[in-house]
Amino acid sequence: MSTTIENSRTLHEGLSITRTSQPFRPLWDQAICVILTMHKLGIRRRVTKTVSEEDQTRPLPESTSTSLLSIDTDETRILVTKTILACPEYQAILKLYRLTKHQIDKLVLPSGMKPGVYLIPLDLLEELNAILAAARQALEPLVEQFCLVYPVSIANDHLNLKDAFDSDDYPDVATVREAFTLETQYITWDLPSSLGSVSEALIQQEQQRARTKVQTILTDITTNLSSVMHELVTHLVDRLSPDVNGNAKRFHASTVTNLMEFIGRFNARNLGQNVDLEQIVNQAKQLLVGINPQHLRQQEPLAKALQTGMHQVKTQLDQLLAKPPTRQYQWDDAA
Repeated sequence: MSTTIENSRTLHEGLSITRTSQPFRPLWDQAICVILTMHKLGIRRRVTKTVSEEDQTRPLPESTSTSLLSIDTDETRILVTKTILACPEYQAILKLYRLTKHQIDKLVLPSGMKPGVYLIPLDLLEELNAILAAARQALEPLVEQFCLVYPVSIANDHLNLKDAFDSDDYPDVATVREAFTLETQYITWDLPSSLGSVSEALIQQEQQRARTKVQTILTDITTNLSSVMHELVTHLVDRLSPDVNGNAKRFHASTVTNLMEFIGRFNARNLGQNVDLEQIVNQAKQLLVGINPQHLRQQEPLAKALQTGMHQVKTQLDQLLAKPPTRQYQWDDAA
């Protein structure tokens, strides 16, 4: 398959895509793939029997380890690691990365592709770009704070790692600063046009495989959306139901807001255009009109009415998921 950075439909500054007329068109008419890489400075290093010192090596003292490093063995068969730069400033960067990933996970769709490659609806690209822009803006001061304490962190490592400390594990500050970036690449792919010049039978075979692959992706998307919707509705019904003693259960606002967010993005993510699921989602949407989490805590009749309505929604989702479609294709099948 050919992979391309497309260039005819402008999405935002610096990015444009075109729509393909080949077998993957039903997918690329509605979505695009994003390769997201969150670069960082690694903090795990291998511990060996020797450490560098002023461009020379010296053996670690016998006291360094009595269980692993000092035993007589082929060192290449044993892996002992150490963690460096254990400071809050570094952890703050990782926390930002996790938060960004969590926000993006709410937009992307299942595709069976490799980690770091995300399928995202075109209608949600602006939201994705806003998340990434905010993350990049937040990343810059966090990296600067880490760079400020970097020399102190090295000194702490020298103190705490003792004989396992190796100055070669620590690049200069400029390299550290450049190590933290959020990189994105937008791609689509399709069958190469040159394939037809080789064999008509071959291109027909590959076109059918591609169509099957696209249909499988769309089916997986519908199944995933149904499952997530079912999980959110089931949780809401449970929290609105009294406990065994008849008392109201603890209720978090996110129980409602997470469902509202899912419903708000549903049309953009429903690439398979499943009518049955769309009707169920619209039913839940109507039930949530004017609903406020605080009102549900304070007004028992309102909570009871919503619980009854959502229980009906859950029943319909149970039926929809009773016979999930069988996955027909794996991405690696054509490898």
